[in-house]
Amino acid sequence: MRHFPIDAAVSALRFIFWGGLLCLFDFSFSQTSNGNGFKFDIISDAVGSVMIAWGIAQLRGLLPVTRYVNVMNFVQIIAWMCIADAVADHWVTKTPVIPPMVRSIFSLFCLVAIVAFCLAMRWLCESLTLFQSARSWRTTTWLFLFIYLLPLGLFQVAAIMSTLTGQKFHLNLGPVGLLLLLVFVVPVIHLFMSTSRMKEELESMRFWPQQ
Repeated sequence: MRHFPIDAAVSALRFIFWGGLLCLFDFSFSQTSNGNGFKFDIISDAVGSVMIAWGIAQLRGLLPVTRYVNVMNFVQIIAWMCIADAVADHWVTKTPVIPPMVRSIFSLFCLVAIVAFCLAMRWLCESLTLFQSARSWRTTTWLFLFIYLLPLGLFQVAAIMSTLTGQKFHLNLGPVGLLLLLVFVVPVIHLFMSTSRMKEELESMRFWPQQ
């Protein structure tokens, strides 16, 4: 425990926390001419994505275990791609900067990366005997798996297949969609709770007896 970089880990989690909030609260307006233009973000997703990517980069090397490193490498790649996607999203064009099929595939990988990140954080907490945070990350992992990855993953796969086959894909949930929006908020809130809880437990490590 004595050699674990507590300050670096806490700083990384703080960047991920606030970066996630910037991406969550997206307020923007567009200025277009003939279908082309630029979108101005009052709170920039690109800035939030950079903060998240930086935090992930700092956490990636904190646990020298092969499975952790491999998972975090994957999450890091997706994080950098999210920055490029956020920057590309600033341009408003008649033809999308990123084709719908590519965006569907990328969205699917983003969902996998979120679940993978939660799992990696659980492993890191377990290695540091932060059992309260580990339990919290376990719950967050299951929430994102069953509420986001499985249903939305199937939705993205259906959208990809419809593009490949040339058939239209349309899903109308009606009033149920409003209820689903509330359900989708739960994993996001729990993610922020797990990040905050882990940061607090890491800070408490400073007062542990040296081993």
